[in-house]
Amino acid sequence: MSEFLLNASDRKLGSQGSLTELRSKNRVPGVVYNKNQGSNPIDLDYNELAKVVSEAGTSSLITLKLGGKSIKVIIRECQYDPVSGNLSHIDFLAIDDKQPITTEVPLVFVGTPPAVREKGGKLNIKLEKVPVKCLPADLPLNIEVDVSSLAELGQSVYIKDLLVSDKVSILCDPNDPIADVTEPKKMQVTEPTP
Repeated sequence: MSEFLLNASDRKLGSQGSLTELRSKNRVPGVVYNKNQGSNPIDLDYNELAKVVSEAGTSSLITLKLGGKSIKVIIRECQYDPVSGNLSHIDFLAIDDKQPITTEVPLVFVGTPPAVREKGGKLNIKLEKVPVKCLPADLPLNIEVDVSSLAELGQSVYIKDLLVSDKVSILCDPNDPIADVTEPKKMQVTEPTP
């Protein structure tokens, strides 16, 4: 499991104009939510945050350095500017090492299905993330999905086929499909009329 470090500053709540000014200084406003202590407005360096967000996703622990304290958090939500696509706001959830957390973990697909390679099938990905519940120390960075067992058209890989630690609970129906191989749609060729 990877762990990341971010430096943050306390932020005073203000008007929309103060948020615009903050963003113009290459800072991103955010909030740390804590079950026991409510919420704490913060701001972070844009470049440092963007790098961690791209690597950490929602399934990695982040140590937030804030006012001389270290707070363990996970990313709860990111907001992006609709025009520039830049990160414009972030929400973190403070976690307790002894309390289970619920978050989404990305799926990583490995292997090549024989039905694609040998029979011309098309691999359809139905889920890219799955919700999980576990202690923070047991949180996987991702879960591998081996699709090399899909030898026939119409075969599927299901939630129940995922290999995860018995300390991690996947919060989906075990019979939910993750991926399948289907026959590609045939293109119809029409003859030109004279």
